[in-house]
Amino acid sequence: MQVHLQDDNTASFEIQLHEGDLYHMGQFQIRGVDPDRASKIQQSWKLAPGAVYDPTYLQEFLKDIGRFLPQKRAVVRKYENISDQNKSVDVMIEIRPAG
Repeated sequence: MQVHLQDDNTASFEIQLHEGDLYHMGQFQIRGVDPDRASKIQQSWKLAPGAVYDPTYLQEFLKDIGRFLPQKRAVVRKYENISDQNKSVDVMIEIRPAG
């Protein structure tokens, strides 16, 4: 970052950003629930294979996943398998009863 001070008591800042590689959505899987429920969860996932992967989408999706669960208490785990070679991310969500 470079700072340029002006004679009129103002400053300008020059910032250089270097973006990293774009990663794309790979496979999406649901485990631990019956096939009908898994299908409903799968259908609500909006990141299509090949779309630019956005990790914040996964966080928001997990906040809303409770509406698909039969029990109030469940343990939900997320797994992101990141392939630097393919520049892709596979996501797996595992749902288990709490306790």
